[in-house]
Amino acid sequence: MEFAKFVEWVFYGLIGGCAVYGVAILSKMNESIQDLNVKIAVVIEKTGSHEKRLDKHDDLFESIKKNRGQNVC
Repeated sequence: MEFAKFVEWVFYGLIGGCAVYGVAILSKMNESIQDLNVKIAVVIEKTGSHEKRLDKHDDLFESIKKNRGQNVC
């Protein structure tokens, strides 16, 4: 019976170790996902800023085009 208890103890130890390792991996994944969310938010903000600038340039281009058309006629 001593050997059976030893095997049971080793088995539970392995299961416990695997559980601790799994929790550690999930914790690292959580941190990584949080970092990724911050980086994606920065990219989205920059994209929005660039879109506004492109809209302003488009409006300026259209006004220049319209003014040139009026001066030619």
